[in-house]
Amino acid sequence: MNYYVSRDGQQYGPYSLADLQRYLAQGNIQPTDLARSEALEQWLPVHQIVGNIDIQQAPPPQLWPVPVYAQD
Repeated sequence: MNYYVSRDGQQYGPYSLADLQRYLAQGNIQPTDLARSEALEQWLPVHQIVGNIDIQQAPPPQLWPVPVYAQD
């Protein structure tokens, strides 16, 4: 099934449910963005469509320790 996302009057998609979950986890889609499937007539918040998934922030970039390589 395909899903569409609406934000600020723009419609995006189609996306699979797995795409929605991945984009939500990555922060590309917000839980409050509106979405609908081909089977839905009304727009719903994304979090109502994808359910409760574990949304984790990306880990901060690893700055230290910097690997040191021996030169011959």
